[in-house]
Amino acid sequence: MARFEFRLQSYLNLKTKLEDQKKQAYGRALAELEEARRKKTAMERERRGLLAALKENIARRVDPSDIRRYNDYIDLLKKRILRQQQTVKLLEDAAELRRLELVTAMQERKMLDTLKENQLEQFTREQAILEQKTVDEIVSYQYSDRSEVTP
Repeated sequence: MARFEFRLQSYLNLKTKLEDQKKQAYGRALAELEEARRKKTAMERERRGLLAALKENIARRVDPSDIRRYNDYIDLLKKRILRQQQTVKLLEDAAELRRLELVTAMQERKMLDTLKENQLEQFTREQAILEQKTVDEIVSYQYSDRSEVTP
């Protein structure tokens, strides 16, 4: 019996490997995005804590220079949070790009998989037809051989 051989198998292997690479790139992009979001959240939490501490200190009548230092640091944190927000946006865009690349790679690989499956089904049908013909020939030969022997 003949063996099925997909002519585009090496191309399918390449597409599968590229898809795996895209999955890894997308995973790294998501990890970077999550880390950036975590940093932004930590900065926001620190800013809220400083604002609460500043309010407590104002109620207790602290030195105006301390209040100024609090305000300066809060402003600095506000700027850092805005920069981090921009970083998060850039990383979101990068992650979306990686996701789209992954989707495209998956579609290309699935298309080749479908083609391979269709060709395998066609090959299987053709082999079944050939086997049936062979069986029919054997049966026909045996029948004709038996008819010649019996008068």
